[in-house]
Amino acid sequence: MYNFKILIFSFLAWFFFIYPVSAQEMGGLVISPNIINEKAQARDILEYTIILENKNQAGKMDVYAVVNDILPDGGIKEFSDPSELSKEDSIARWVKIKRNTIEVAPDERVEVLLSIEVNLSALPGNYYARIGFVNAPNRREAEEKMKTSQQPMVLLNIEVIENIIEKAKIQEFKPRTSIFIKFPVEFKSRIENFGNREIIPSGTIFVYNRRGEEEAQIDVNPDLEKIVPGEKREYTNYIDGLSGLGKYKARLELSYGADNDRDIQDSVYFWVLPWHFLAIFLGSAFFIVILAVIFLFKKTYRPSTMTHNTVDKK
Repeated sequence: MYNFKILIFSFLAWFFFIYPVSAQEMGGLVISPNIINEKAQARDILEYTIILENKNQAGKMDVYAVVNDILPDGGIKEFSDPSELSKEDSIARWVKIKRNTIEVAPDERVEVLLSIEVNLSALPGNYYARIGFVNAPNRREAEEKMKTSQQPMVLLNIEVIENIIEKAKIQEFKPRTSIFIKFPVEFKSRIENFGNREIIPSGTIFVYNRRGEEEAQIDVNPDLEKIVPGEKREYTNYIDGLSGLGKYKARLELSYGADNDRDIQDSVYFWVLPWHFLAIFLGSAFFIVILAVIFLFKKTYRPSTMTHNTVDKK
């Protein structure tokens, strides 16, 4: 609460003590709106139009937009590449605005599109930032001016409202092969997190024989590995020592969510034909084929008979 009060005070200080400076003191550049207050949820896209007006009759301005987060203690976060900022709590990371030169001729009004794309992973709370518009020959000098002098700017106050979405899907669940001639039986499962909160799926693979009797089970995620929003995780599990042979059914049952109250499941079928059984089966089949060939040969074989014609002698 104390930090929150400091933040509010700092925000109001920026608004009431920095902004009441004349257009001439700001180099003749007038910005509107001066402040944006908005409520949003994760994944929301907020769009605005910022008006830049050049009141300086001396000539054209080359303006750069410089974005900084305002920290909880009221300080200003150092300039950095937006891709290096936190997706969860940085407005500077969410802001999309023209970063190269904005040219504003004397008495010209230029519209600049501002988009605030609240990240999927955004945490609920109030966030503050500033967008300075600096007349400078290049971006580096514009950033230096923002550190050392007062510049026209837009202040952002974005309240992220909690909107928890817990949604996962089994993208794949299958045995390594459809027929196993030796143990262990290997399963691969791939789970994807479609929500906006990290999840920890937990559950079991149950294996049933052809009579519907459960023969084995194994935990899928015993280490409780997390899946962050928008990502997938693959699990590999092994089951050994099934008692019989033939067709089996494997059922994957998972639960996830804050209270483990969300369920997903999938089923697959596979065969177990141990190699020694195959050897006996193939050997027996071969022996039966040989016997059949011998039997048919004897059944159909007829010895050739030689016919002797008797010639009468006269």
